[in-house]
Amino acid sequence: MIEIKVATGIFSRLVAILSFVPFVGVPISLVFIVIGFLNFRSGGKRLALLGLAGIISTLILSLLFVAYLVKDMPSIHDRAKPFCEGENAHIQGDYLSFDQIPSVTLDMLEEAEPNILPGVARVLVSRAHNKAGGQFLWHLRGVAMLLWLRQYKQSDLTTYYLNRNYFGSGCYGISAAAKFYFNKDTKSLTLEENAKLFAMIKSYFYYSIIEQPERNRERAVILMKKVLEKKDKK
Repeated sequence: MIEIKVATGIFSRLVAILSFVPFVGVPISLVFIVIGFLNFRSGGKRLALLGLAGIISTLILSLLFVAYLVKDMPSIHDRAKPFCEGENAHIQGDYLSFDQIPSVTLDMLEEAEPNILPGVARVLVSRAHNKAGGQFLWHLRGVAMLLWLRQYKQSDLTTYYLNRNYFGSGCYGISAAAKFYFNKDTKSLTLEENAKLFAMIKSYFYYSIIEQPERNRERAVILMKKVLEKKDKK
C-alpha cells in the first residue's frame, strides 16, 4: 500500500512538472532566439537555432502530453442509452440523435449552457475510467479536453451532452431524466419541464426539482424568460 502511494505521488509530481513545460520552455526558447539574433554576427546563430529547436520540441511535447491526458476518455460517439442508477436503476431512457432532439430542448440548452465545450469536457472527465494522478491531473484533463473537443461539430457536442449529462437523482441523459421526473419522453416535455431539468445544471443539489422545488422553479422561470425573449426578437 505504501509503495502504491509513493508511486502515485511521484506520478502526480511528474505530471505537474510536465504541465509547466509550455509555460517555461517557450519563454526560455524565445529569450535564446532574441539574444541569438542580437548577437548574430558574433556567434549568436547557434543560440537562435537552439531557441527555435526549443520551441518546436516544447510544442511537440505539449501535444503528446495533451494526447496522454485524453487517451482514456470515453468516446464522444458513444451511443449507449441514457440511464438512471441506484434506487432508480429500473429507469432507462432512449438515445437521441441530433435530429431527434426537440427544438425547445435545444433552445433551453443554449440558455442553460451557452458554451457547450466546458460542459462536454466535464461530462467526459467525470466518466473517464482512469482516475489515477490525483485532483491536479483531473483538472489538467479538463483543460486538455477543451482543446481536444474543438475538432468536433457543434451538433456532435450537443448530442453527446444531452445523452450523457447528469440531471440529478442518479439520472444521466435528458431522456432518462424526463422519464424519472415527469414520466414522459423528451419530445413530450413542455417548455417549463425543460426549464426545470436544465435549471439543475447550474447546481444539482441547490436547484434540485425534488429537494429544492422553489429554487428550481425560480431558476426555471429565468431560463424560460430568456428563451421567450429570444423568440420574440426573431
